[in-house]
Amino acid sequence: MSFSFCSVEKANNKAINLPKVSSHQPGQGMNDSNPPSSPTFPTLLRSKKQADAIISSAKEQAAFLSAQDALSARERVQQQVQEHVNALRHRTSMPVRYQAAEALAVLGPNARSARSALETALLRDESVHVRKSIARALGDLGDIGAQRVLQQVLENDEDKFVRMRAHQALELLNGRISK
Repeated sequence: MSFSFCSVEKANNKAINLPKVSSHQPGQGMNDSNPPSSPTFPTLLRSKKQADAIISSAKEQAAFLSAQDALSARERVQQQVQEHVNALRHRTSMPVRYQAAEALAVLGPNARSARSALETALLRDESVHVRKSIARALGDLGDIGAQRVLQQVLENDEDKFVRMRAHQALELLNGRISK
């Protein structure tokens, strides 16, 4: 099969050059005096209206897939949040609880659904390291609803580093410091 160029009249009466498909095989030689009687054109020749409809459909599909990807990403983040909350609530290992609190701090506002569990753990966890990480996480969530518990910890926690983190979290929530 070989290609040569021919001129084709388009719907808007503009001439464009498109490849003409020929049944001649390479190596057979092509006799210009005897062109094929009916050239076959690729399906790429569509009206502008058809092309616009295809493009529009492709854009809609891309937007839909993008929305699905975003939803899927949010679902994965919420699954991570739940795993970290479960680690805070049910793990006896201090390093696991500490890492869960740190991970929730990193997730920041995406982990707002963990606020209640973080508040409870901040008031009950026996580890200074876990409590100070929880205080940090509550500040990083950006949820001003955590102010009451952070204030309580600032006034009552026995460890000065936990109180310091609670103070920093409150300042962050009140907009006095930036991340």
